[in-house]
Amino acid sequence: MQGLIAAGAPQMIVWLLDQDRASTLVLAGMRDGVARWRAADNVQIYTRDGMIIGTRGMAFDLMTIDADQAVPVITSGMTGQITRIHRQLDGQDRLKITSYVCDIVPAGSETIRTGETSYASTLRVDEQCYSPSGDLENRYWLHDGQILQSEQIFNRDVGRIRILFLH
Repeated sequence: MQGLIAAGAPQMIVWLLDQDRASTLVLAGMRDGVARWRAADNVQIYTRDGMIIGTRGMAFDLMTIDADQAVPVITSGMTGQITRIHRQLDGQDRLKITSYVCDIVPAGSETIRTGETSYASTLRVDEQCYSPSGDLENRYWLHDGQILQSEQIFNRDVGRIRILFLH
């Protein structure tokens, strides 16, 4: 990991908001549009276009999320409704599949700070997802049509995750 940092690999800061923990992850690889981010303890988060689509090494790992419908609606900053499917492990290492119907709504302009850099005109987009097994709410902050920061929930045991991409 130190070699990746020394080579100038992109990084992201991950906050587990409900657990009051934070970590820096380094881009460890890209394949077919999926970025693999790795922490020093080998926890890995997989993203596509800024959205979490998988985890490894966290409690109740997220195996995959079908987010192909969500990304274009969110990054366009438009209102829309999409379906997303989460596949994650339960406490018995069995695959649990949950389908959500999600409403996506732009929520206005906000300022994001990344160290000494400030992004004054980011657009916040909210995603409210509904399922008989429980609802989720995600937030995304866009800069130049890309997700710069997000708060996402894929598992109530892990809680809210905020990610900030450092480019």
